[in-house]
Amino acid sequence: MAEAAETEENGAADGKQVMLIVEDNEEMLSFIAGHFRDLYTVHEARDGKEGWRIATSVLPISSSPT
Repeated sequence: MAEAAETEENGAADGKQVMLIVEDNEEMLSFIAGHFRDLYTVHEARDGKEGWRIATSVLPISSSPT
């Protein structure tokens, strides 16, 4: 997917923080994502399986707990 091409070590090529939204309702997903696109690099998933795939392949992994 295009998300993987956009990422760098910090999670986003544009320097923004990364947000993953998982929502099966298409209208709600668009509504939520639209509110955060200006501030975050938003990745959208339509179900948990897709969300897990994006989370494990796109989002940065921290080596220490927060």
